[in-house]
Amino acid sequence: YNYEAGLKAAEEMLEKFHSIDGIVAANDMVAISVYKVLRRHDIRIPEDVQIIGFDDIGFSSLVSPEITTVHQPIADMGKRAVEILLKYVSGQDFKEENIFDVQLVVRQTTGKGTRTMGEPDGTMEV
Repeated sequence: YNYEAGLKAAEEMLEKFHSIDGIVAANDMVAISVYKVLRRHDIRIPEDVQIIGFDDIGFSSLVSPEITTVHQPIADMGKRAVEILLKYVSGQDFKEENIFDVQLVVRQTTGKGTRTMGEPDGTMEV
């Protein structure tokens, strides 16, 4: 789940699977490391291999081409985690509902440019 592990995993994937055309990474840092390995091997993004990350960190839009990602509401998730923890330690009953709306943010690693997917800002609820 980190940059170094992503580098290693991407190298191993390329050795095992020669006709790979898309990679969905566990998070954006791993997606960025996959991106770096693909570039090192002269693999074109998105023409040869498409990449999708997860969590929509700022760095995902700083590389070029920008990384398509799944945006998740980190602040809401953290708030909910604290609420559950406080209820748990105080012995209160709580409902373990961990459903959050996420949005697919389509950027350049899955196409030839940013495309709009349902929303004006290039996002789509999934």
